[in-house]
Order: sequence, then structure tokens, then C-alpha cells
Amino acid sequence: MTREEIINIITESQLNQIKSLDGIGKSEHFLKGPQLAGVTRDGQNIGWGNSTYKNVPVLQPLTDLENWSKVIAKYQPDIFIEMGVAKGGNVLYVNDLLADLGKKPIIYGVDIEDNLSSEPKELENFTFIQKSTLDLDLIETIKNLIELNKDKKVLIHFDDCHFSHHVLQELEIYSKIIKEGDIIIVGDTWDEGWYESPFKALCDFMSTDSSMTIDVDLHQEMVMPCNWIFGILQKK
Repeated sequence: MTREEIINIITESQLNQIKSLDGIGKSEHFLKGPQLAGVTRDGQNIGWGNSTYKNVPVLQPLTDLENWSKVIAKYQPDIFIEMGVAKGGNVLYVNDLLADLGKKPIIYGVDIEDNLSSEPKELENFTFIQKSTLDLDLIETIKNLIELNKDKKVLIHFDDCHFSHHVLQELEIYSKIIKEGDIIIVGDTWDEGWYESPFKALCDFMSTDSSMTIDVDLHQEMVMPCNWIFGILQKK
């Protein structure tokens, strides 16, 4: 899949949503939307750093809470792995979305630092691992987890180091570990200038690897701004 084909996924309606946004600075992405940290809609700051869940920071745009609800409703994963867990607000949110669907997921959070709030640590179904996502022991742990749960759907969210070479390595490694039907979400593809860009890594990966497909239909349901626009990948 080429960069141009990926760009063409976005709809005219979504482009109009982006044009309606205001904020400090403009993204270096071709979308030309405001920087996520300062994005506003009708005078309200809905950007990165302004969303919480159960008083725990989520560190994603407010609109991504709605976008996550669409993802979880469609895929209903049994195993959720967040690479770059930060304070843990998104872990709490995804856990509760799945609980509302009658599921008790296996949740792993991975980060090079332990900045977790107390709330996610209290979840019985949550395991925190303080390692790099490229650590060989971690890769083996995740591989074994998936192999021991062959009947369970997996969703991995990359929201850690955003340098393109790092994200590309993650995609190359973890796309081989997951099985058919499993999901990878690449975070921070909104801004093309962000650390050489997760979006660049996504384009590089999709241009050379045919094992994953972008969920076009679900992307076209996303509410803008979407922190990981174009980044929902499913294993063929």
C-alpha cells in the first residue's frame, strides 16, 4: 500500500472536520490540522493533555475516547497491550469499555518508566512491564502470551517512542507475533513532523509488508482529530 493510497482513505467529511478546528500552530502533516496539544473546537480545548478518565490522564485528544469506543465495539479484543502506558488512563478506559461488553480482558502495559497512577495498578487483570518495547525478553513474553491464548483476539497499541525507525521496528517485529484477525494501532500518525513521524514508519511498513491491512471502513468512521488516523491495522 503506497503513501498516496493511505492518504486517500480520509473522507471529505473528515477533512471538513479538520478544517473546523483551531489551535496554536499547524501540524506538519498534509492534513494541516492544528497541533494536537493546542487543538480547539468552538473555543474548547479538546487536544492532547486535556482528557482524563476517572481523574487519570489519558494523554490523547478528547475525541479519541469516542474513537476508542468504536474500535473496541468492533473488535472486542480479549488481550489488550498498550506500549507506552504513561499514567494509565487509557488502560482504565479500554478495560471499562470491554467490561461493558461482558469481557474481562488480559491487559499488559509496557513503558520504560513507571509513571502509573494507582488506579490501573489495582486492576486484577493488568500486568505492568517496565522495559523497552524492543527488549528481547519483552518480545518473548508477548509472543508466549499470544501463543498460550490462541483462541483470544489481540489488540496492540503503539504509543511509546515515536521515532520512525523505532516504530518501524515495532511493526516489523510484532506483526509477525500476532495471528490472523489481530489488531495493531499505530499512535501519533496525525503529525508528520513528529520525531521523523510514526506516519512515515506506517507508510514504509505498508509499502513493503503485505501481512497487514488498514481497516478503511473503521477509519472513515473516526471523529477528527484522531491521534492515530490511518493507523488501525489488521493481520490478514
